[in-house]
Amino acid sequence: LRYVTTMPEAMGAEEHLLRYLNIIEEFKPRHVVLDAISACRRMGGQQVAYEFLMRLLNFLKARGITAFFINQTTGATDKLEISGNGISSMVDAVILISYVYGDGETNRVIQALKMRGSSHSNQAREFRITDDGLKIEDVYVGRGEVLTGTARQIQEAQDRLEIQRTENILRLKERELAALKAELESETAQIEVQIENAELELANLKLERDRARLERNRRAQTRDGMTGHATSDESGGEKEV
Repeated sequence: LRYVTTMPEAMGAEEHLLRYLNIIEEFKPRHVVLDAISACRRMGGQQVAYEFLMRLLNFLKARGITAFFINQTTGATDKLEISGNGISSMVDAVILISYVYGDGETNRVIQALKMRGSSHSNQAREFRITDDGLKIEDVYVGRGEVLTGTARQIQEAQDRLEIQRTENILRLKERELAALKAELESETAQIEVQIENAELELANLKLERDRARLERNRRAQTRDGMTGHATSDESGGEKEV
């Protein structure tokens, strides 16, 4: 890693360019970071800055060196010209880093505005600078906006409570349903027992009825046999009745 620090006003744009080209040819880096291109106007104006950046960018592209041009914006109008100094058409990717103020703190947000030849997320994500490097958080949306920092933590806590409350309600409803099913099963079992008892009683009654019929028929046959007697006909003979 090599640092090259020069004030824009220290020399003309042509001298800056030659100095950088010589250093790049000597050091042969894989990546070049220019911070910040918004200061290049101080070399002699907008047109001078544009020509300087275009010549440097073409030089780096020709040698397969990845260039990172940092542009410091000051307002919404500057963000419309996303890469700064009129070189947007030459830039393959544009990453916007901005700040979100609120809840007594400032948080950083990163978003890919342009990624030539590749699909990319259009969502703004919070990122943090940690001891292990940059950490990009998952997208978290609440109340129709992207939440960061403390607001995100508060919303996440509220969401956890809401989820827990919903789970408690679901468990309560599940228990109520289980109790209703158990009560129904108990009532069904009692009704089934009553039906079985009624069927047994009905079967016994049918048996009693059939036995009574048999007994009545038997007595009727016995009675008919006992009442038989002999009678005489007109011819004086006897006839068995």
